[in-house]
Amino acid sequence: MNHGFFAMNKTNRNLVLTGFMGTGKSLVGKLLSKKLNRQLVDTDEVIESRFQKSIFDIFKELGEVAFRKAEADLCQELSQQKNLVIATGGGTLVPFSNFEMMEQNATIFCLTARPKTIEKRIAHTEHRPLFDARKFQITLEDRFGAYNRIFHQVTTDDLSPEQIADHIYERYQLENTFLKNALLVQTPPQGAYPIWIQNNGLSQAGSFFRWIGLPSRRIVVVSNSTVSKLHAATLVQSLETAGYNSLIIEIPDGESRKTLETVQELYQKFLQHQVTRKDTLLALGGGVTGDIVGFAAATFLRGIAFVQVPTTLLAMVDSSVGGKTGVDLEEGKNLVGAFKQPEAVLIDPSVLGTLPQTEFRSGLAEVIKHGIISDIDLFIDLENAELPLSNLENLLRQAVQVKIQIVQEDPFEHDRRAVLNLGHTFAHAIELVSKYQIRHGEAVALGLIAAANLAHDLQLCDGNLAQRISNLLNKFQLPTSFSDFSPDSIYDAMLHDKKKQDYHLRFILPKALGNVAIFEVKSKEAILKAIESITKNKLLPRESGPK
Repeated sequence: MNHGFFAMNKTNRNLVLTGFMGTGKSLVGKLLSKKLNRQLVDTDEVIESRFQKSIFDIFKELGEVAFRKAEADLCQELSQQKNLVIATGGGTLVPFSNFEMMEQNATIFCLTARPKTIEKRIAHTEHRPLFDARKFQITLEDRFGAYNRIFHQVTTDDLSPEQIADHIYERYQLENTFLKNALLVQTPPQGAYPIWIQNNGLSQAGSFFRWIGLPSRRIVVVSNSTVSKLHAATLVQSLETAGYNSLIIEIPDGESRKTLETVQELYQKFLQHQVTRKDTLLALGGGVTGDIVGFAAATFLRGIAFVQVPTTLLAMVDSSVGGKTGVDLEEGKNLVGAFKQPEAVLIDPSVLGTLPQTEFRSGLAEVIKHGIISDIDLFIDLENAELPLSNLENLLRQAVQVKIQIVQEDPFEHDRRAVLNLGHTFAHAIELVSKYQIRHGEAVALGLIAAANLAHDLQLCDGNLAQRISNLLNKFQLPTSFSDFSPDSIYDAMLHDKKKQDYHLRFILPKALGNVAIFEVKSKEAILKAIESITKNKLLPRESGPK
């Protein structure tokens, strides 16, 4: 869900502080109201004034229902006002309706603290109606999901009120720089993370990370030697200007090195450079780099924060979004992995100028795939687009939005998210038999045609769909057929696919543009026929150059 504060760009938005009791909302609110020269509204104080009773007495005499209704009414009023600093009660924004109302005209910061810190702060405080030492932990856990839906999180344990206020003030001042081109990915129960799409964004990376509140003292940039030479200097300068320390670690390039051995080598480098949980890993590169770094982040020290800075079109629209990480085994692609959500994704379309055209076209296969899955307008825009593409930033945004929508519906690939594998059962097998000499995007292009042909053979769609897909792939010089490997070898490779169920292969097949579904296909003959439909001509030759 793309919430309001990512869609609006106003300097007079309210600043709202929320969070559990004892996190410092009222005191920090007073400090921020002075910094911003704005009126402070403490919702508990307003409600007490209206009832002419303390919160404790409202709960005791009128009940919690009456209090919560007063909170909801006040949220409605405040959502229509501007230029306020608002400190809410701990439960004010727990109801989604209150959160949604307030967020339309506010930037919300959730103050957090460890349970022991909170208990220590409020142990001697009187008249907190919901504080019961026996139920304290249960109440905090019940609100976990509501608090974590808020993007801006501020940990207050080891900070003074003045330091908390300074931290929030800095992030709030940066808001307008990053609002316009940011998309938000909701990842319950962990929370949310932004995807910022901006030309020349690498030079602003440090400020972007300050805006999201990345607390690390050091950012460990992991890249391959080619990408590092092209982009690391700009990135590091931006990080250090924003006050971060940085370290660059290089790993081998190429799908063939996306292995557990490479991950182990990376662990050794982390230990050598004394990487800790207080550091953040940054993946600078294509999908291979992002997958390896994400998997390492999920497993090193049982988990360490990481961010994605993809430098290929393929990684920008696909692998950098959604938290899937992994490495390959000899038997198949991505057979070992973990779900690890990034803290943020920074997409800088201008870096694509260093990408060879064959690699750029390879990435367009995933953009086309997203149009087939869920965005007819994107597919039509690509059909009508003039070459060379002049509206790349908008196309990227459309394609990324498709990925966001689907991964939010199914964060751990239990059902809906599987549709993103359109064409991939064929593609992964083609990559495997080629020993990964065939680009992923080229394999996906072939897989899209095979999937459409299989769908037509199973009477799920008409033949025009496959032809329309083929025409668009041809427009961008992507392969629609090849003769490098036998259909039997590709079929055998499919039997190692993760999407196999009970010895039957599962395919994502298109019924029409914007309408795909999961099917188990038991007929080997039908699958072989689909493979044969794409085994005719040689693939495009590779180009040398940066990846």
